[in-house]
Amino acid sequence: MPTLSIGQPRGDCPYKNYANDLGLLYQGKTNDDWRDEEPGKILHEIRMGEMARCNEIPHTPYYGTADATPLWLMVYAEYYAWTYDSQTLDRLWPNALPAME
Repeated sequence: MPTLSIGQPRGDCPYKNYANDLGLLYQGKTNDDWRDEEPGKILHEIRMGEMARCNEIPHTPYYGTADATPLWLMVYAEYYAWTYDSQTLDRLWPNALPAME
């Protein structure tokens, strides 16, 4: 992975798609008590092992945390404050709306 260095221009963020897109792949779509999923929530954890494949654990993905969604929204706002990248902001806006509800 690329590293950030002191003096790097603010608009050049090598991580601009990595963290946002990973969480949004599994953004909550329905109400599911087993996974604590609600529309708009950002995942907390995902597992791929045997227990997950057999649905013995709810981490496929799991949404049961109080901070993942508000933290994603904070990163969303901070990313724009640092980069002024309105294209990414606009691309993620449809995901930000349900996260704010």
